[in-house]
Amino acid sequence: MYMHVPPVDPRPGESRQIDKGRDKLADILRKHDVTAIFASHIHSYLEGNVAGIPLYISGGGGARLEGPGAAPHHYLLCSVATDGTLNVQRKQVHCRPNSDLIEYTFRTRFPTFPILFAGVALLLLGILIQARFPRKRNG
Repeated sequence: MYMHVPPVDPRPGESRQIDKGRDKLADILRKHDVTAIFASHIHSYLEGNVAGIPLYISGGGGARLEGPGAAPHHYLLCSVATDGTLNVQRKQVHCRPNSDLIEYTFRTRFPTFPILFAGVALLLLGILIQARFPRKRNG
């Protein structure tokens, strides 16, 4: 099962978890033979369980990692054996700033609309100035 926000927060010292509907969720997971839960939301790698079902939290995706013991950027490599056993391996990603990261940072730090508006305004201003003060041609 895949979800964004995990139903429990397995970080030490954290007590955030679903209170309302927690038992109903556990019943639904058992009824549908869910064998693992994959979630994100928390910018780190954590493992836990929900009603005895393994929970894997893999978050961050290049964003700032959370917590002093936060796992490095990573992805999960999952495989299922012929007997149905799930194998989950965390693979570290060595991140270096690149153009995608720079573009992402620029887009998240600066709202698109004001920049687009300013660009269009400057373009129109340039057109008006050129119309008002045309260049004299030699010849």
